[in-house]
Amino acid sequence: MDTKFIRLIVIIFIFSSIFPIFAQNITKEVIITPPTNIRTGPGLSYDILTTITERMVLKVLSESKDSDGRVWYKIKIEKLGKEGFVASWVVEVNKTEETIKENSGVVKEYTNLRTGPSISYEVIRAIEPDTKIIILGMALNSSNEIWYFSKVDQNIGWIFSEKMNLIYIEKVVDTKIIDKEITLEVEKFLYDGPSEEMKRNDIVSSKSKIKVVGSSLIFPDIVYYEIVYNGKIYWIKWSGETVVTESKIQINDISYKDEAGNIVIDIISSNEIKDYTETIIYNPIRVVVDLNNSILLSGPLSKDINKYSVLRVRCSQYSLDPSVVRVVIDLNQEYKYDIKRTSTGLSITILSKGVSISYPIYLSDNYLSIFPSPFEKNNTLYIPAKSLFESLGYPATWDEKEKVLSFFFRGLKVEINESSTVKKGDKTKDFTLNPVITNDILF
Repeated sequence: MDTKFIRLIVIIFIFSSIFPIFAQNITKEVIITPPTNIRTGPGLSYDILTTITERMVLKVLSESKDSDGRVWYKIKIEKLGKEGFVASWVVEVNKTEETIKENSGVVKEYTNLRTGPSISYEVIRAIEPDTKIIILGMALNSSNEIWYFSKVDQNIGWIFSEKMNLIYIEKVVDTKIIDKEITLEVEKFLYDGPSEEMKRNDIVSSKSKIKVVGSSLIFPDIVYYEIVYNGKIYWIKWSGETVVTESKIQINDISYKDEAGNIVIDIISSNEIKDYTETIIYNPIRVVVDLNNSILLSGPLSKDINKYSVLRVRCSQYSLDPSVVRVVIDLNQEYKYDIKRTSTGLSITILSKGVSISYPIYLSDNYLSIFPSPFEKNNTLYIPAKSLFESLGYPATWDEKEKVLSFFFRGLKVEINESSTVKKGDKTKDFTLNPVITNDILF
């Protein structure tokens, strides 16, 4: 497993659904009905550039007025590859809204805005919970921490990722070069942080070998690397070289629901998850799903589900290079499951239907002769133990002398002793130990 784990705190879907914050940019389009003249300038005195002979819808680039105060629209005709002007009174105007995604987040607890991406940097100001911030960039430092370069009111600085929830981020830092040694092609200035405004210490010459231990991206494409040079930590600006940021699937959240006894777990992502691997492990029983080419846009996630069948689901960044997010589902016993791709990610259905998760389950020695089928009494579900385990594929044996029900599960001998008095009509059974089967007893 890689030593670098991503801890981006970003909340597209923090409450199991997305709350995007987008800016709206109002633009105009003109509907041109032929024949209409397009002129080289905003006025009838300008030459005719071309005459429109078919109906067109064109985006307005700008507006100008002629000497009489009448409005002309500047447009571009793609077929000609030229720009011209059309009179406003001969066209129909449509206003459209362009949605512009804004890199932004919300602070979730009291924290500090700092001058650099580490707690070693000076504090600029304190920030209260629920404060809206604009994200200007991000960094993964040598301490394996994610920090966001942020604007809060008129202040600009760095915020630790685990103190905030991100609403949207256009791209993330390149981590492929981290922990690698590189040879510089040109000389570089050494800075105290990922900015040319930070203190400049020295110059590292070309052909020098340095180790990259961190990475920073200032949107849209300014890159700094945190390096080790002569035993000290510095930052260098990566200019003149090509840095390719791989487009990765953003894993935003996990949620679950009970559908008639089956547990459905939804992995919510920015795009369809096309590449994943699955496996099941034992002692304890877990379904493990690795989501390839993906990044978890949060800290590690964990949600308890129930204590009877599907215990919990967890999600964490398994590795950065390659980028793999691992989903682990802890089960009380082995169940069949089904995985389906969805437009919002992945859906995993654990087929646990048939074992009630709303009642304690009491098991008897030999209810087949007394109570041939499960029954409910006093908010408790009583199930014939022998028939239950045999239906699950584990032949069970009842020791009448010792009052022990036993079976083998994955090579492990399981023995169940019980205690309860159950009456049905004039028949009664008595036992001596706790009848509730727990995870500890089974595994």
